[in-house]
Amino acid sequence: MDATTGAKRAIHLAAWAVFIVFGVAGVAKLIELDRFQTHLDAWTLIPDWAAPPLALGVPAVEGMLAGLWFIAYRRRRVVAATLVLALALGSVSVAQFLIHPVPDCGCFGVLAKRARLDAGLPKLIGINAVSIVVLGAWLSTTRPAGGQRAGAEPAGYRSSGGARRTSAFTLIETVLVIGIIALLVVLLLPSLGKVRQGAQDAVSLSNMRQHAGVFSMYASDWDDYSPYPVDPQATLNVFRGGGVVVEAEYFDVTELWQFALADAYYDGAVFSHAFVHPADRLRGTSITYRMTSSYLAHPRYWVNIPDRDTSLWGGVRVTQTRYPADKAWLIEFNPLHDFLIPLGLGAAGASRKGVGLAFVDGHAERLDGPELTTPLYHGDGIVDQGFRRIGIFGMHTPDGARGRDKR
Repeated sequence: MDATTGAKRAIHLAAWAVFIVFGVAGVAKLIELDRFQTHLDAWTLIPDWAAPPLALGVPAVEGMLAGLWFIAYRRRRVVAATLVLALALGSVSVAQFLIHPVPDCGCFGVLAKRARLDAGLPKLIGINAVSIVVLGAWLSTTRPAGGQRAGAEPAGYRSSGGARRTSAFTLIETVLVIGIIALLVVLLLPSLGKVRQGAQDAVSLSNMRQHAGVFSMYASDWDDYSPYPVDPQATLNVFRGGGVVVEAEYFDVTELWQFALADAYYDGAVFSHAFVHPADRLRGTSITYRMTSSYLAHPRYWVNIPDRDTSLWGGVRVTQTRYPADKAWLIEFNPLHDFLIPLGLGAAGASRKGVGLAFVDGHAERLDGPELTTPLYHGDGIVDQGFRRIGIFGMHTPDGARGRDKR
């Protein structure tokens, strides 16, 4: 084998690798279509109206081009079309990386989403750059002579038996194969989606068990008190963790507790994936898990009236918990997908996957609306520093630490 033949074979193998990557990427995006669309929503250069069609169109085109390559249908045209797609994706990625504006909002969710987008763009740019080089090299090394399609036999060529030699697939056969593949993908998507969702929910429950363990460690270190890094007399409380300084009102700690505990119990990793449900990572969510409000005030505070006695604010010891296996310490709060259940709308808010809760005894499980105790309607209470003024399962428990969230 001479050097030229070896180079051509290497380029051909590299082209196969490129189309395998395109095919796998297209199928993966179709399986996780909601995550891919959310990812596109974070691109400031893509108009809002264009994100939904692109979310479906890009993976469909990637999969179709890979399929046409695999069945050897007009490969030069397929490579040319794929080259155009890679150039378009690469150009937009470079532009997004270089000129996208800083978000006007300084909130942690938006900044975290931007950080993840910035981290992923160099990889995407690199993949498209390699694809452009490989596909361009393939086109240059397989240029047909005299306008004849590469790989085609001379016009009028016949085999030794006299029969005219035809190409491997006709257009009708190609469309039929693609249609069958598309049908199989459509049939498999719901099952694959449920499997993915189940795996993500299992990871989320594992995260919550770990956090419940950290809360137990905190109670051991702080005279049996549940995490309570706030001062009820302060107008604003300051949390420092992972090099980040956060100012917050009293009940805000239910959402920002990871900043208060990060340095002592999480090695300063305030944006760790352990704080986020896997399905939320591309949605700009900095934390999925909310700490219950029940341990931020005396059990007498948690009664079903809007105006409550703020002198009852203060830390609560874990030993005041009457039902450790039924009292939640943490809940999943995902307003994009489980909005009804956390807001305590009873059986009407039930969903099939329910909401995850970590309990004081250290276990975590997923429950539906009918399995949960109805929270106090006014949430934290109608007070100046009431963070949430509508009841949420697991957070606003009747009788507070002495109550139970699981029926």
